[in-house]
Amino acid sequence: MKCSITDIFKVFEEVKTKSRPIEKIALLEPLKDCDIFRFIVEVVYNKDIKTYVSYDILMKKYPCGIKQIATWNDFVELVGLLTNRKIVGKDKDQALENFFSKCDPFHCKWYKLILSKDLRIGVGYSIVKKVLGLQDIDLGIKFTPMLAYDIGSLKAEQAEKLLNAHDWYWEIKIDGLRVLTVFTNGTFECYSRNSKRLYNVEKFLLNGLNDNLIEKLQGYVLDGEFYSSNWSKSMTSIFTKNKPVKFSPDMKYYLFDIIKVDAFKSGEYNVPYIKRKQALKQLCSYLKPPFTYVENQKLHPTLANAFRIAQQQVNKGWEGIVIKAGDSPYQCKRSKYWLKVKLFKTIDVLCTGIIPSTKNKGEISAILFKYRNKECRCGSGFTQEQRRKFYDNPDLIVGKIVELKYQEESVDGCLRFPVFIRVRYDKDVPDA
Repeated sequence: MKCSITDIFKVFEEVKTKSRPIEKIALLEPLKDCDIFRFIVEVVYNKDIKTYVSYDILMKKYPCGIKQIATWNDFVELVGLLTNRKIVGKDKDQALENFFSKCDPFHCKWYKLILSKDLRIGVGYSIVKKVLGLQDIDLGIKFTPMLAYDIGSLKAEQAEKLLNAHDWYWEIKIDGLRVLTVFTNGTFECYSRNSKRLYNVEKFLLNGLNDNLIEKLQGYVLDGEFYSSNWSKSMTSIFTKNKPVKFSPDMKYYLFDIIKVDAFKSGEYNVPYIKRKQALKQLCSYLKPPFTYVENQKLHPTLANAFRIAQQQVNKGWEGIVIKAGDSPYQCKRSKYWLKVKLFKTIDVLCTGIIPSTKNKGEISAILFKYRNKECRCGSGFTQEQRRKFYDNPDLIVGKIVELKYQEESVDGCLRFPVFIRVRYDKDVPDA
């Protein structure tokens, strides 16, 4: 394949039309040895590279030209000046205006997307890693949030032994979108657990922040869950692009932890959980909605008690509880210092197809998914509206990660009584 900047942008245009990760990877694969593509990847996905310009400002402030006069080398030079802070203020403004005036609309659009660090083609760093064979550290992505073990995956004696080893506290388990808010460089950025930049969430959170609070939080990461009672509407609001965004009135950002950025990048923050909660609670007294502090309570550490409290919280509309060891550090991995307690098993799988209904025209009867390399189906849990929507627009679910709940694994190797919960637009790969 040719490796000119125009050819690469044409590939991006095609990638944007695909919904399945495997299709996106197939289109990007021929670019893996192209130096221009690797430079673009470095600028867009390396969190340590700052261009100090935003998508909204680039799109509104700097008009595109008619002819393509600017060269790729001109763009590389511009990136160097921006990232090294060689041009600021009026000089930066003038340089950007001059460059984009020498670009036709097609090239202009893609150059702006690169500078805003979001190509908007549905490709996260997990796909880029597969294409280029990179490690996280190669892209400056050195952290993941702390994840909980499912207590149901442990044998009863293992769970009881673990519960006796620490003082434990419980919090409600919120079934929403994990959001990490990173305060650095005088501002803040929001990311999902798979490092997707959440621009709409950033705009929404400004309702609860002011300049003093943003300054006070510099060097910290807030960890929490973005949630409203309507998951589908929430995801539409969060991931809608180039349109006015309306959030549900009950949309909140539930905060349950706070970590220093440097420790987060290194993989572990050694301040005990109970002290982190105290610091977070004090901070939340200054924050306004949608920021909401997640309370914790001491747990009498028995398995029966944990499931009893989980049942109480399920009755109130939550997913269950997460129990956390009071003396534990924040570890950027799945850790047994955090245990999730749910009353049913859930799993993320890749939807591979839909099955049209033979009884109700214009609806699906089920979806297909792969489990342990075996094709299975799920026909329960869909509303009639969803059955129609996925029939008319299969790309909204086929090739996407879906969350299912189930009773157990059946004898034939599929899931017993699978029930559809939601499409996980915030995930690129399955993660139970």
